[in-house]
Amino acid sequence: MITLLRLALRQTVVGTVVVAAFSAVFVSAALAAYRAGGGAGQLLVLAENPGLRALLGVPWDLSTSGGFVAWRDQMALLLLGGIWALLAATRMLRGAEELGIAEVVLAGRVTRRELVVSVLAAIGLASLVDAAVLVVVLTSDGQSLVPSLLFGVGVGLAVFTIGVVGALWAQLVPVRRRAAGLAAVTVGVLFVVRMAADATQSLGWLRWATPFGWVENLRVFDTNEVLALLPLVLVPTLLMVATLVIAERRDLGAGLVSVNDTAAARTRLLGSVLAMAWRRRERELLAWGSSLVLAALLYGYLAGEVVRFVGDDPNYRKLVEQFGIGDLVTVEGYLAMMALMLSLVIASYAVVVVRADVDDEESGRLDLVYSGAVSRTRWFVALSASTLLAAVVLTVVTGVGLAVGASLGSAGVGVLDALAALVSLLPVVMLVLALSLASLGLRPATVVWVGGGVLAVSALVTFFGPAFNWPQWLLNLSPFDHIGAVPQTGFDVFGTTLLLALSGAAVLLAWFGYARRDLI
Repeated sequence: MITLLRLALRQTVVGTVVVAAFSAVFVSAALAAYRAGGGAGQLLVLAENPGLRALLGVPWDLSTSGGFVAWRDQMALLLLGGIWALLAATRMLRGAEELGIAEVVLAGRVTRRELVVSVLAAIGLASLVDAAVLVVVLTSDGQSLVPSLLFGVGVGLAVFTIGVVGALWAQLVPVRRRAAGLAAVTVGVLFVVRMAADATQSLGWLRWATPFGWVENLRVFDTNEVLALLPLVLVPTLLMVATLVIAERRDLGAGLVSVNDTAAARTRLLGSVLAMAWRRRERELLAWGSSLVLAALLYGYLAGEVVRFVGDDPNYRKLVEQFGIGDLVTVEGYLAMMALMLSLVIASYAVVVVRADVDDEESGRLDLVYSGAVSRTRWFVALSASTLLAAVVLTVVTGVGLAVGASLGSAGVGVLDALAALVSLLPVVMLVLALSLASLGLRPATVVWVGGGVLAVSALVTFFGPAFNWPQWLLNLSPFDHIGAVPQTGFDVFGTTLLLALSGAAVLLAWFGYARRDLI
């Protein structure tokens, strides 16, 4: 058991360090922003806006910097840690079975229960590290120990809960890609439920139906409701029990949800390599697309509400700029920020899809493809083109959702302007995709770290750089800095051309490496 735990910890150590580091940076930046703004002041009025409540959560108490952090950063911290946890769980459980690793491990004196427990223990320790980092950062800034500890424990337990959701899906379905996708959709639905609960007071009780709401109900730096930790302890415990029971009762390589061994032939889109590559994208595209469109509709509908209390008051404008959310003072700025956040998700989809191609190679599924008259170049062009097309489709339909939502919410902005907000960021998505493909061609194991690293650095620089007056050369590290914040500002033709050129160079490098390296 100790050996299994050490193996699981080795597989999660890098992700644990990265998540903890970004959590520390986010919280430190929020604390600095609060001090630079000189306190909450009029932000208390702005925070009561239903639109902002849906985006960031309920502002229980903004009279302290700790309360400000809990309001502004809690959702970002939960999404960052939670998504990593569910991906890690599906990779170490269902992914290990697909690759045959679990079969080798279980051939020794190891039970299925011990294997699952070791993975959950590693994710639990990673969540504990994340919680400890949050507590240390807050208390070192002079925040009270009890609310800081409560906040850290709440975030850690919620992240662990999301990880257990991933582990449960890994037992229910027999394919890692599908398990990760369903777990991500589950988290997306829970997040939307939290948005609805925070935006409307009559639906506030829905916060008890989602881990995001459970953390909010702790009311840290306000009344510090310790009893609200109960669902954060009970629910993951029940989910762990269910995961262990299912793991022991199913066959290795199978899932609780049965899959027929035989089925009628489905020859649609099997007439060419490109068509087959596109067919492999369809299910994930539907899942990601439906979630993104729903989120875009909500964001667009809330556009008018977010800026209602601000208007053209320069005092409010200056205040929110000091707190690092200055783009929210106009509808155009709000739509540009929401488009940026949605484009980060779309770019994440591109990274996940390229990583799935690495899994196909590792598991030997591509051996059959290459056993026929299919060259490396032909397959590389097919998977690159299909992924790019999927990213374009996601961008367009999400942009349409944002535009329709803004129109339904009477935001006072043109439909084409709202659509352009997202479409204009497509070159950034293309650059992330190209860099991920370059990793696929040169060093497949680094796909997630390269693509995810670019996204993380871009988000960090874009969200915090302007608020803290970082030097221009540092701001230029983010590809978003080279594209105008449409519709708030004009479209930057030169910056877009530069990103497209870099994307083309990265794709050429990817093809050069992929066509010459050995299969994994």
